[in-house]
Amino acid sequence: MTASPTNINSPCFLKDRAAQYLVGDRVFKEIKKVLDKDKNIEDYNGLKHFLSIPGLPIPVLSDETGPLNLPPPPDKVAQPKQPMADLPNTTLYHVCIVGAGITGLFMATLLDELSPFVTYEILESSDRTGGRVYTHSFPQDPDKPPVWYNYYDAGAMRFPDIPIMDRVFKLFERLGITESSGLLIPYYLFGINCPQRYNSITYIPQEGGPSDPFNFSVSNNGLVPDKTVNYGADAILDDAFGYYKESLRRNFEKGFKTLMRADSYTMREYLCQVMGYDFYSIQYLETVSGATGQYSQAFTESVLESLNFDYCNGQEVNWFCIKGGTSVLTNKLVERIRSKPCINNLVTSIRYDQNAESRPVKVKVTSGNKSEEKCYDLVFTTTSLSCMQRMNLDNAGLSRAQHDAIRCLEYDASTKVAIEFDTPWWITMCNISQGGVASTDLPLRTCIYPSYITRDAKPAVLLCSYSFARDAQRMGSLISYQEQLKELLLHNLTLLHYESAGLTYEDMHKQIAEQFRAIHGHDWNQDPNTSGAFAFFGPGQFANYYPELIEPAAGGRLLLAGEACSAHHAWIAGSLDSAYRALSQFIRTVKWGRWLNVDGLLKKLEDNWGVLREIQPEALEWQAILMTEKQQRK
Repeated sequence: MTASPTNINSPCFLKDRAAQYLVGDRVFKEIKKVLDKDKNIEDYNGLKHFLSIPGLPIPVLSDETGPLNLPPPPDKVAQPKQPMADLPNTTLYHVCIVGAGITGLFMATLLDELSPFVTYEILESSDRTGGRVYTHSFPQDPDKPPVWYNYYDAGAMRFPDIPIMDRVFKLFERLGITESSGLLIPYYLFGINCPQRYNSITYIPQEGGPSDPFNFSVSNNGLVPDKTVNYGADAILDDAFGYYKESLRRNFEKGFKTLMRADSYTMREYLCQVMGYDFYSIQYLETVSGATGQYSQAFTESVLESLNFDYCNGQEVNWFCIKGGTSVLTNKLVERIRSKPCINNLVTSIRYDQNAESRPVKVKVTSGNKSEEKCYDLVFTTTSLSCMQRMNLDNAGLSRAQHDAIRCLEYDASTKVAIEFDTPWWITMCNISQGGVASTDLPLRTCIYPSYITRDAKPAVLLCSYSFARDAQRMGSLISYQEQLKELLLHNLTLLHYESAGLTYEDMHKQIAEQFRAIHGHDWNQDPNTSGAFAFFGPGQFANYYPELIEPAAGGRLLLAGEACSAHHAWIAGSLDSAYRALSQFIRTVKWGRWLNVDGLLKKLEDNWGVLREIQPEALEWQAILMTEKQQRK
């Protein structure tokens, strides 16, 4: 694997820096507010008294103090007069993890490493573990030897070897998912002879080809101005993002403030109102570079997301997938953790009773026809915010902003449909021999060719359609109507490939239809256990909702995790980062609430899993200090 930079100022970590700034800014404003004796004497005296018990000074702000340069925690400024007690070698907390997806399972892995400090229970609403990691295997033929490749990943499926993914690859190594074990295999993002089809024209991209092979431009009787098509989608997006990316690299704090001035724009609005592109130019850009309706995403999100791959300076990024499907990862985690998930346990309510003598968080669980209330010291929620919204959270101890974020944060739709064929006809008939993707304006939108299938594979599974946004909603409406779905995809596949195969439409359709064995699709929007594929922040949502979502609730007894609660949402990296962050917050709450020395726990986390990049340790410390002081004052 590629060695990751360690410097947080590296260009590949600019999204982490953005998260640091947003959380640091929130914490810094709270510290300033508390220290303003003229306006908040009660808060000032409360903090002063809280810190005086162990004999620590109240912080002093300087001209250099700010969101990315917070004051050091008081115990780093002066030696406490009251020494911290050592952490006892016994169980202090019994916690609940809501959700057995990748975040919840990784959280359990981390808690196991801190044993016997914490015991836990995992409650999962569905009948399986893994969450949005979901590998569907087609039935094996009982009359033939079993094969390992008769599957597709309906959820997470590919992993680029880029710095933000370092914790993911560390987890792979820990679980034996490595190249040397044969479980981590190449994924070919770009393949050979992969067709594209727009405006009823099929074309296989090649160097030196025409600038407008699909007749988008006005001069080719299309709708898009010639200058837009001739300049190209990639160049236009580079222009849109380039100024802000360069500003962030030169001076992050100034650059980030400049970027935030554009945070009220969607991609579509920025391209229109700031860059002056017309309606059909923007339609063209969205069609060839995204999904239908996807330009409702925040412009700033698109800029920050594009930074993930910028560190490589033009070098090719290596991508990987897991042999047997990504469920191999979550299955290995389930095997590894000490407390196995309780499936078919739906959490319907979370209630915080601050007057309870012990285990103040009450969780109502329904399993079958039975409901019961369970009590915990603390709850980590790792489910999607869409599912969390359906719980009764009136007395959960959440802030108004957290309630708003849970209700309003946007999730993208995503649908995948795969067909099992007798043979890999796309290899034998079209010479598409090394994975890759076909893109089109047909309803299937993108067709993903498996990176691990050879021409002699029998049977062979093709991910015929991978779609997002409005495309996914429309494809998803057919998931329950398999005959219609089958006919639509066979028609689309025929249109996309018959010219490459040198056949007529009728002959191509006949040949692939005769090889049809089975079809399976999954629409994450319609899955009741997710109600959305992944977080898809709209204008202003990252800047305003992210710092709120990661704030400890219920006096530190309720912590939100999951990919939506991370700077790297929509990636498994974000899921792991959010679990690490939530556990770090919990440990620091224990430190300041019970005056216990938790340095060993934090060091073990860092030794095992690296540095938590997206929030400064000083911000985590001050979160715990300010929250604990307020809680003890109530």
